[in-house]
Amino acid sequence: MHQENKDSSQHITWKINKKEALILGAIFLVLLGLIFWYYFLRPTTSHYKTADIYYENELIESVVLDGKEKTWTLELPENTHQTVDIEVHIRADRKIEVLSSNCPDKICVHTPAISEPGQSIACLPNHVIIKIEE
Repeated sequence: MHQENKDSSQHITWKINKKEALILGAIFLVLLGLIFWYYFLRPTTSHYKTADIYYENELIESVVLDGKEKTWTLELPENTHQTVDIEVHIRADRKIEVLSSNCPDKICVHTPAISEPGQSIACLPNHVIIKIEE
């Protein structure tokens, strides 16, 4: 048994006056402009993470983990009373690691390479910390 719904044959008609059409058109154009700006014109920021290197809680160097291999020995500020010989390496997979250090325990050398914000490598005898920032 099939009953026909008499209400289903009724159509709703929308009547928009000129003022409402202009307002809707303006809203549509603003939204379209925002979408265009977001995808094509907005300022781009580096999507690479940064490794900040600290000596005695003072930032001595920031390096971008952009995938370009680089190996160097840390240079400390001139007024330091300590000889620190730490060799740092940025890998092609955008990770940073300590290759060698003159510290006695070598925990920093055995710490795996890091690449995510919040991760760090610490060489406590040499007072050096490497932290990943966004």
